[in-house]
Amino acid sequence: MAAARANADGNLDLLTANETAGNVSIRVGNGAGGFGGTTNVAVGRRPRALAAADVDGDGDMDFVVGNTADATVSVRLNNGTGTFNAPPDVTVNGGAVELSLGDVDGDGDLDLLTSHNDNELSIRYNDGTGTFRGLSKLASSNGSFGSVLAEMNNDGRTDVVVGQSALSKIGVVLGGGDGNFIIQGAGLQNDTGAGGYFQTGNLGGTGVGGALGLLLAKHLPMPGAAGIILGVSCLACCLALFAFKDQTTTIRTERIGETYRALVADVWAIISTKSGGLALLLCFLPLGTGAASGLWSAIATDWQAGAGTVTLVTGVLGGLVSAVGCLAGGWICDRVSPRYAYLLFGLTAAACLVGMAYAPRVEAMFIAGTLAYALANGLCYAGFTALTLEAIGKGAAVTKYNLFASLSNSPAYLLTYILGFAYARLGAGGMLNTEAAFAVGAVAFFLLLQRVVYRNKIPHWRKQTTEPAEAALLTVPVSGYE
Repeated sequence: MAAARANADGNLDLLTANETAGNVSIRVGNGAGGFGGTTNVAVGRRPRALAAADVDGDGDMDFVVGNTADATVSVRLNNGTGTFNAPPDVTVNGGAVELSLGDVDGDGDLDLLTSHNDNELSIRYNDGTGTFRGLSKLASSNGSFGSVLAEMNNDGRTDVVVGQSALSKIGVVLGGGDGNFIIQGAGLQNDTGAGGYFQTGNLGGTGVGGALGLLLAKHLPMPGAAGIILGVSCLACCLALFAFKDQTTTIRTERIGETYRALVADVWAIISTKSGGLALLLCFLPLGTGAASGLWSAIATDWQAGAGTVTLVTGVLGGLVSAVGCLAGGWICDRVSPRYAYLLFGLTAAACLVGMAYAPRVEAMFIAGTLAYALANGLCYAGFTALTLEAIGKGAAVTKYNLFASLSNSPAYLLTYILGFAYARLGAGGMLNTEAAFAVGAVAFFLLLQRVVYRNKIPHWRKQTTEPAEAALLTVPVSGYE
């Protein structure tokens, strides 16, 4: 049951879910502790969990109720007079044992948390009109029984408190303020820093491997020997995969059609949330693209740099420096929100370009500028991978990551073409300033859009983390099923 003001008389009314009747009764309060007439509002089958709040932002009290027999949540919107409209029910996994409303993504709207019989919590995000979209799943082992959204650690962000009936304990899931959560004790580890290691192999391996290939091709007498050696080396790297255990897929079924439908639903569940949608937008912005890296040989003569210098800074030395940037970027993204880290890294790359554009046109400045840009480029690649890993969650992780990564190639290719155009008309300095200007504009546009999306309640820049020693579940013992 719930107590709330269902009409405009200012008195608290009483709402009760009637499990056998399939409706919610609203008893009108008289302001003196008594209740008058009763109105029954039809919902789904076997309604149980009930919460009342203004979910569509019109100032009236609405309510949501979990229907255990239908595996749905009914949302009933108050029209201001105490009667309720009935939009389509929200489908959930399993019966909604308990539910709660709270702002988990920092946009000012009340989102929906449901706990189920399958030891799982799920969150659906309010678009501001009382329509709940997207889906985030939080595993809660040992029998989740009852859950509530509340601020538990005084950081201004909504957290999840869940009862664990099998352990007779209460668990706490800390919120990040942007729709993401740090699940303590659920066996999850911070994975955004993995982007640094991944991109270290990508950028560092490209630079060092390319230099090695040139060296082998130059000194080995047998034609094709360099290619054979590099091919065998790449194949040997794959041997490390045998040390990893395959992860159980969450969307694959025996029928390929159902698998693809589940895949599309999983991808849509990510990009339809505010956090996932903004992460997808970053893929299309001309930020951290590394586009200038492909044009160093074309502008090297402006700094009086020879072919050997260009080979060095774009090959083994540039690869090693970018690898350092990747490792540093991964480390930073484990401590700062990857979204903000990526924006900062993009501005760092822009600053390197501007500095190089106005530096003396000598070979030493060419080396310093290109290596500084390689370092910043490593930061950017690690930051992009980190924010992608944070956004995609579980499910079809490989498909979702490659979707984001492939889309991010679009601005890189476009910007490379624009830079070539700028070089032909503005010279080398104008080309570098052009990329920097695109980066600054992209950051400004994103921050403005984020402020609009989150209604000025911007997610915190600092990332919530847990030290390894604190990875145990934050729990409070209770007696029985309290």
